[in-house]
Amino acid sequence: MDDAGIRDRVRAALDESAFRARAGTVPPTRMVTGARTRTWSVLRSLRANAAREILSCDDTTNLIRADVPDRIRELGPQTLTAAAERGVAIRQVTTRAGLAADRDLGAIVHRAGGQARVVETIPFKISIIDRQVACLATDHSVLADGFHLVRDPVLVAALVAVHRQLWGTGEEADPGPELPGRLATLVPALASGEPDDVACRRIGLSPRTYSRRVAELLAVLGVQTRFQAGIEATRRGWI
Repeated sequence: MDDAGIRDRVRAALDESAFRARAGTVPPTRMVTGARTRTWSVLRSLRANAAREILSCDDTTNLIRADVPDRIRELGPQTLTAAAERGVAIRQVTTRAGLAADRDLGAIVHRAGGQARVVETIPFKISIIDRQVACLATDHSVLADGFHLVRDPVLVAALVAVHRQLWGTGEEADPGPELPGRLATLVPALASGEPDDVACRRIGLSPRTYSRRVAELLAVLGVQTRFQAGIEATRRGWI
């Protein structure tokens, strides 16, 4: 099922949940809106009380596109890293573009105790705490701009199932070891196909040293060719 189909299914589940809430059989879904600092204070409190697991679908490109201020952006990784340090399992589904855009922010915490898998696209932004409460972005992309606070166990289970489906089809966002600085400077050159003589002048290395470090980088990445090195470095989110 594509993203549009998944969103349609979730909209139908929200309507069914509202019917159950009117009948008094489940807690009603609440809209959390207002200033971005307010919405994040609610989410921060929920994550601070997580005991076992946080499941999420995250794409950092949406934060950038929505022009969310840095002080708000930083709350995401702070809350998730704090939860991971308490022993809470963090499982994030993201996109390849989102992983690349996240290099400086660190909202995808697979390098800080969490786990992440990568899919082509995600249908919506969501955070599920202990499979008991879910925060579903009203605009599908950014929780800071408002979200549905879901406590209906049937609807939460449906959202967990969507996350499980995406997780099962995603590729591991293998962080691997951090590249030493002497090798990290080579990655953009290999990915772009920059000629060796141009790269040597730009980086300030002799041709012999450059060739030796390229061979070392290929060994670290576990590949045979420079083209493969560019692909693997992209897959790991290094470029």
